[in-house]
Formats: sequence, structure tokens, C-alpha cells
Amino acid sequence: MKQLTKNQAFRYAHAEAAQKFDGSIASYAKQHNLNLKNLYNWCSSYSFKNKPTPSKPKINNFTQVAFAPSLISSSPALNVNINAISLQFSSLPPANWLRELLSQSAPKS
Repeated sequence: MKQLTKNQAFRYAHAEAAQKFDGSIASYAKQHNLNLKNLYNWCSSYSFKNKPTPSKPKINNFTQVAFAPSLISSSPALNVNINAISLQFSSLPPANWLRELLSQSAPKS
């Protein structure tokens, strides 16, 4: 393998350090007074992939509801009023589901 020049070794060292840095490549560049565009070029020229951006966990605020008309009776087992929504259950829903529903609808402080 061919030996790196002084400039190549400098660029390689910063590209490698930026990938291991516990922060963004932009903050590494700023902290080391490096041009961000140059640093990205160095990373790509030495086959370093850009650091993946951590994805935010997907929060599903909806619960699938199955409607079965034959289960509705004349006097519901449970009425739940949340804001302007009224839910009537002919039988008690699972406690975990009901707790999740109520925690999602609670006002945020």
C-alpha cells in the first residue's frame, strides 16, 4: 500500500476522528476549525460513509379499532368521554389498552 503524504495523513486522521466523534460532523469541524465541506469531501474520498442520523422512534398515536355492530347493547358497560369524543363499550376493553388510550389523551403539561 502506498504511503500517505503529510496532507493526506492529516485529512485521513480528521476524517476518521470525525466519524468516531460523539456528535455531528459539523460540530467536529467547528471544534477543530475545519471547513465543513472539505471535511465531508475527505470523509467521502477515504470511503467513510456519512454518520447516520439517528432516527426518532415512530410514535403511533392511533389504535386500530374494530367495529362489531352485533356487540353493542342497549346499556353500554362503559362510557368514556375524552374532550369532544364519546366512546361506548358493550364490554370492558383490556385494561392496558384503556390505560394507553387515557394516557395519550391526557393534557400535556
